[in-house]
Amino acid sequence: MNVYEGRFQEEHYYVRGTPHSNFNECGYEDMAIPDTGFRLLALYRYWGIIEYYFPYRYAIDGDWNDILREYIPVFVAADDPLSYQLALQQLIVNVGDSHAKILDEPDALREFFGSFFTPVRLAYVENQWVVDGFTHESALSAGVEIGDVVTAIEGRPISERVEELYPYISASTEGSFYERLGRKLLRGNTGTVNISVQRGCDTLVITMPGIEEDDLNMDMAKRPAAGDGPYTLLDNRTGYAYAGMLTRDDVEGMMEEFQHTNGLILDLRDYPKDFVLYAVADFILPEETTFVRFTYPDYTNPGTFIWKKPGTAGRGDSPYEGKIAILIDEGSVSQAEFTAMAWRLAPQARVFGSPSDGADGDVVFVRFPGGVSTRFTGIGVYYPDGSETQRVGIQPDVLVMPTVDGLQTGHDEVLEAALEWLAEPRE
Repeated sequence: MNVYEGRFQEEHYYVRGTPHSNFNECGYEDMAIPDTGFRLLALYRYWGIIEYYFPYRYAIDGDWNDILREYIPVFVAADDPLSYQLALQQLIVNVGDSHAKILDEPDALREFFGSFFTPVRLAYVENQWVVDGFTHESALSAGVEIGDVVTAIEGRPISERVEELYPYISASTEGSFYERLGRKLLRGNTGTVNISVQRGCDTLVITMPGIEEDDLNMDMAKRPAAGDGPYTLLDNRTGYAYAGMLTRDDVEGMMEEFQHTNGLILDLRDYPKDFVLYAVADFILPEETTFVRFTYPDYTNPGTFIWKKPGTAGRGDSPYEGKIAILIDEGSVSQAEFTAMAWRLAPQARVFGSPSDGADGDVVFVRFPGGVSTRFTGIGVYYPDGSETQRVGIQPDVLVMPTVDGLQTGHDEVLEAALEWLAEPRE
């Protein structure tokens, strides 16, 4: 008891008293490849930080102590930059957190994954890799089409590329795993890549350009399902809002325009452009409502977490009276998930789509010897009853999965299911 009560309980150099701060560890950036001692330091540092400051350590698959023993020989043997960086990435994968990855990929790791990006976005639909968006204008002239099923890369079955990358993908859930894997499958180190696609009964080989990451236009692939702005009237009865473009300044005007509609669609299938949770909640929740609970690390007692005051949203001033459909998928991550937790508590709200990413909570950062950095979810986020979102995701009320046929024919099955429900008489 004397030892426990006499422990150091003031703010100290290595760990700050807020989850938003970095762990103040030296990154030894001047080391191109850390020697064996510093590589082991990287392993011990990460293991210890996760052991004492990761709010979801209890959800890690297997025994975290076994991970330490397993990776000691891996880090001892990792005596070149690529081996070391891959060892770090594999270690991080064990945490099962979509927020966790190596940031600003170092040269060796970037070359391993591919320095160039093929300008299409892939989705894993009905157990196939399907083009569902473009990320550069050059994709349009290359001849690829939305709905093309990619079967091979440079003559190799795409399954072989999946197997190569599988150990290095950090994800909270199966859906988020495939979403992140799809970002890397077509990366390469040459100016072009030949992909084989199935289009109806035809098999085509299309030469795609390699694009520098800074030249990609992700907005081409992430567009509203209706209209071309943050919100629009689909008809006189239904409003549609796209969180990927919506700002807090838009909300009051949007809700004024939608005030007399019968239904409202809130599309969270993208990372919100702005923190609009509370602004929208003020118009759709009839009273101040508790929607979330948090755990924060106790910095005076490493390894323990403290329940903080629950979060509330809504003010109850002239709430929207129509039905509300909230759209999510595996790309709905972090802030989008946090937002869905609040909005789904509106009296006539229903969530449509597939389970969200499952990484909910502010991130914290860690530096490793060799100038490599990572991050992980630093606070616990739970529903008011204590049920989890991390590694679970926001679960839809109505499960709707995209199909290859829907992509090929331009049908948004999730949006269509929501519209069908909104057209039904109120219960």
